[in-house]
Amino acid sequence: MSETFSQEAVERKRRAWDWLFKAPFRTETNPARVLTIERAGRLVGGVFLLPTEVTLDGVPTPAVLPIGNNIRPNDRGAGMVTLKTCFNLGHGGITVGLASSDRLSAVWVRLGAAESPPRTLCRKLYRPGSILALRGRLPRMLGGPLDAVFRLPLAIIGIMRPSQRKTERIVPIETFGPEFDTAWEAARPSVKCAISRTSAHLQWRHIESPFPAGRCLALYRDRKLAGYVAITIAPTGSGPAGRVTDIFAYTGTARDYGLLLAAADAEFMRARCTYGEIAYGCSKAIDTAAWRAGFFSRKQTRPLNLGHENPDARADLPRLAADMHFCRADHDEDY
Repeated sequence: MSETFSQEAVERKRRAWDWLFKAPFRTETNPARVLTIERAGRLVGGVFLLPTEVTLDGVPTPAVLPIGNNIRPNDRGAGMVTLKTCFNLGHGGITVGLASSDRLSAVWVRLGAAESPPRTLCRKLYRPGSILALRGRLPRMLGGPLDAVFRLPLAIIGIMRPSQRKTERIVPIETFGPEFDTAWEAARPSVKCAISRTSAHLQWRHIESPFPAGRCLALYRDRKLAGYVAITIAPTGSGPAGRVTDIFAYTGTARDYGLLLAAADAEFMRARCTYGEIAYGCSKAIDTAAWRAGFFSRKQTRPLNLGHENPDARADLPRLAADMHFCRADHDEDY
């Protein structure tokens, strides 16, 4: 990996290594494992096969996420062997790939994978003056005054966000308990395509991770769990940046996503973030909520690639991929 990735990326994978083998969806037929690629007895690359579960049309389905895929620079051709093998693991489910380039994405498609629509990355600026000053594009003395001027449009944008009703509250999550399973089971029949949000998975991903979410918040309505959001705040060259790593509203409504994003927004502003961002796949409700919350800066990122070992199920993947709920925490972008 050190010949393929940056040293920081290698160290992050090293920290996550033992934790990855404790993935809650692992089974005898779909274990956590490493696929290694050899040529003439010489190791030339490998990929970690993370066992997970994807709900397709409301039905839990075993799945694999190939992560940390790396091939030695002088043995690039071996990558094709890796991708082909990922399609024939014998786990009876689907493989969800996130290609690092258009070329690799095209290979996935040639192998029979369905492509999701491109994911969307949205950003909201809080302190544009500070960003420009740190980047040398604005005199430092003008950064603060520009930030102050920018607070007015931020306040106006805030009017578009939904307000909490008396029956609604947002509270910190200490642990993902059984109520998250109850809420997920009620929502699951209407889910077209998403990583299963069981309590064991959420606890593993957001609480037990070597890189835990900075804060997890739950939305309750009439004392009933209605959704959750997980956020991190990380240092960048232009100041702290807020990220929505995971978000799910069990009702699926833009209003509930708006309430959760408003809570994340408040945390970002309290931490004096220069900007906040959210990345998601194929959710009109999140898209509407993000727009109303002021996440106006948008760009398309790489699509996901979904493959299935069953030919009949594979034929239905384009329909399902077009409606896939996918957040940053659903892949290895943070570890």
